[in-house]
Amino acid sequence: MRKQIARERDALKAAMRRPLTDQYRDFLQDQAQLGNVRALRELRRMQTTQPTPRTGDDGESTGIAFGASRRVSASELNEIIYGGPVITHHVQENGNVDYKRDGVALMIDEGRTVRMWVHDRDAIEIGLRLAQQKFGPTLTLTGPEDFKMATARVAAEARMNVDFDDEVVSGILHARRAELDAEADGRRALERERDDTARRQDRDELPARTSKPDAPGASEQQRENDDPEPDSGEPDQPEIDR
Repeated sequence: MRKQIARERDALKAAMRRPLTDQYRDFLQDQAQLGNVRALRELRRMQTTQPTPRTGDDGESTGIAFGASRRVSASELNEIIYGGPVITHHVQENGNVDYKRDGVALMIDEGRTVRMWVHDRDAIEIGLRLAQQKFGPTLTLTGPEDFKMATARVAAEARMNVDFDDEVVSGILHARRAELDAEADGRRALERERDDTARRQDRDELPARTSKPDAPGASEQQRENDDPEPDSGEPDQPEIDR
């Protein structure tokens, strides 16, 4: 017990010997990890820009990233902690936020850019949504052409309110949106045609149904008119002239 108390006392003394700036940075990092975006902003303000190492398995760097279409002013608030069902995050000491999907490195928010480590369809949509919240509706893409084209298609298919400052990528986005709109219009036209056909069939069949007394559409008055009067069982009396 004494040894444990001594170890805890020594650890506390060591922590207290750290500069107040470092203690404050630790506090901000802990708060940012809990989702406090004001703490994240202050943590980033304290840091100098550092190259971002990859947090994936192979240590390779990548040039695939989302960014603002214009220079982001230092006064603009774009600190966000993105959340999702299978998304976890870790706030680094310099204010960068690592994201993992099912435990695998997915992307990193560096403040002015969102850098992607993987770029399958779901990953692109997640990165797009984070970038849209951070940078607004017009984005810059950095990366190979196949990534840019895939991103434009994903944005269109996800019906996201975004555009791109690259005219070629923007053209792909709008062309895909037009295709999707045309397909939706075609489906709606087929549905209207099907409904119109069903209504015409109902109108054509209605006279036949209502002409039969026992048919569901026959009126009660028609059934009464078609039913014979009941026989009283007595012979008809001759009519007497008066």
